Amino acid sequence: MLKNVGFSYIMLQSALKHIQFVVYSNYQRKGDEPVNYFAHSPNDAHPGGQLLLEHLQNVSALAARFAAAFDAAAEGAYAGMLHDIGKYSDAFQRRLGGAP
Repeated sequence: MLKNVGFSYIMLQSALKHIQFVVYSNYQRKGDEPVNYFAHSPNDAHPGGQLLLEHLQNVSALAARFAAAFDAAAEGAYAGMLHDIGKYSDAFQRRLGGAP
């Protein structure tokens, strides 16, 4: 279980806290304009695209449920919140918009 790893667990908690503002605010500002970040392109389930925050929260809850089976729900939740954190980038968002 990750709790027993000590330093790695502390580093994971620290990383999560470091990015928490970006994740939970759901947008950053460029000048005066808020910028929404999306997890993926529009599809049948999410015709307007799915906001990254919503996707991360959904995966976090699911991963926590799965990991609870081996007493690691908190670690599963962390992993779920972090698994697509790289999508909080302008480059990825441009790619979703069709840029090469």
